[in-house]
Formats: sequence, C-alpha cells, structure tokens
Amino acid sequence: MTWEIIILIITGIAALIIQMVYFLLDDRNENHTKKDRRLKLWWHAAAGAIHIWMGYAVGRIAHDWHTGFLMGSLTWMVFDGAINTWVLHREWWYIGDTAQIDIAQRWVAGILHIEHRAFSATLKIATLAYSILLLIPNVI
Repeated sequence: MTWEIIILIITGIAALIIQMVYFLLDDRNENHTKKDRRLKLWWHAAAGAIHIWMGYAVGRIAHDWHTGFLMGSLTWMVFDGAINTWVLHREWWYIGDTAQIDIAQRWVAGILHIEHRAFSATLKIATLAYSILLLIPNVI
C-alpha cells in the first residue's frame, strides 16, 4: 500500500465525518445565528473537500487528471443543481449565502455588475466545457 492510498483513505474518511457531523449539528441549531454561520462554514468546507477528493481519486483511477477535472466540473454543476432543485426547491442555478464559494461568486458578480445566478451558471458551464475540451485529445 502506497502513501498516496493511505492519505486518500484518511482524507476521504475525515472529510466525510467532518461534513456529516457539522451538517447534523447545523440541522439541530437555530438558523441565522453566529453559531449557525460557523457550522455551515465547516460542513460546506468539508463537502468541498469531498468534491475535490472525488475528482482527484477519479483522476488517479483513470491515470489522467483531465478525467478528474471533468468529474469535478460535473459534480459542481450537477450536484449543486440537483440539491438546489430537489431539496431546497429553488432554481437549478440558485446561489446561497453561506457557502464560501457562493459568497465568492456573489462578490465577483457584484464587482462585474452581473446577476449572481447568471454568473454562476456561466462559470459552471465554462468549467465543464473547458474540462471536456481538455479531455478530447486523450479520447481520440
């Protein structure tokens, strides 16, 4: 067993535990408080780590980082959209105000004077398109 496998196992388990612990704690606490913001920060960060972990693992399994990047871009668009639509009952491109990536997207959209959902949709679609373009030479 290599160090990379050991690190992948430890980081994957740790990210899953942190995400679920803070998600459940958040679920059991009052919203819109200082504690709520802190809990959301931790579980969103751990969830982001899980997404990165999955992209890295898929890239390593495929022996091609391009495949991992495709996994990451698909996860960002499809996972977020599915949760927004099916769980939060919002539109596919909904942007919250608790996850750091959502806060960053709102901030950049504000600077650019672009509606934040349109900015997020454009960013996610561009990331997916770029990941596909990078993968094409490896598939042909």
